[in-house]
Amino acid sequence: MKIQQLEAFVWITRLGSFAAAAERLNVTQPTISQRIHELELQLGVPIFMRVGRRAQLTDHGRGLMPMAEDMMALREEILKRVANPANVTGTVKLGVAELVALTWLPQLIDRLSNLYPGVTLELDIDLTENLWMKMDQGELDAALLPKITERPHYQTIFLGEAPFAWMGSPSLGLPDRLLEPTEIAQWPILLLSQHSNLFSIIESWFSDAGARMHRRALCNNLYSIANLTKCGLGISTLPIDLYRGEIERKELKILRTNPRLPAVQYWAAYRQNEAASLVAEVAKLAAECSTFSLTEPIT
Repeated sequence: MKIQQLEAFVWITRLGSFAAAAERLNVTQPTISQRIHELELQLGVPIFMRVGRRAQLTDHGRGLMPMAEDMMALREEILKRVANPANVTGTVKLGVAELVALTWLPQLIDRLSNLYPGVTLELDIDLTENLWMKMDQGELDAALLPKITERPHYQTIFLGEAPFAWMGSPSLGLPDRLLEPTEIAQWPILLLSQHSNLFSIIESWFSDAGARMHRRALCNNLYSIANLTKCGLGISTLPIDLYRGEIERKELKILRTNPRLPAVQYWAAYRQNEAASLVAEVAKLAAECSTFSLTEPIT
């Protein structure tokens, strides 16, 4: 019995099809089929039923799954404890929220390449909801993102929090006094789309004060929103630390509000069964490289 056979079995089970497992492992579908065929011959029992394009576990397959996952975890533990990191190979598919990509992601890539030169990092920069969907579908191994709900099947590591504030161009003649949400709601608002964690935070900020946005434009790119804000097309919620330079150059002005916007907490998330794997090591490295404030989250 070869570890590659068990690896194919585990990923078919997680992703639901031979084709998806082949793509995840960067091999051809016939290779995956051959590995499963050989495994079934060795076991003398079928472990999958083919139902259309989906692969469903037999009773024997369901019994095999936890042991196969244990074997995969043991392999990762051996590599972690014994192997020279320079000799470790593999691919980690990492989802990244845009603010992480715009701030300390380069430090993480550099740290990983120095420690594990044989490891390939595949990045997917997207909005929070999309990243969680890809995580649930097995398209990503881990993600660095705001945590929107409790997810019991995932392990999380706190990465810190980033303060946000309402900002606009000084050309708009923005007032210097303290502003209520009902007053902010009267301005044209530029905001990340509904698939972002920030959108739900802002909606709650308004609704808690009994206010509602009247004119809003949604975009899936924070950098574009900042540029549109600097052009005076509306006000937006932007990370303070990332735009300190623009604030100092008076390209952007912070609006003082009551209440303030809550800081956004960021997390590294990966599946519980990856706790001893290279994926978990990448998540831990992310926590070490993060430049976000490490104020402990309130639970």
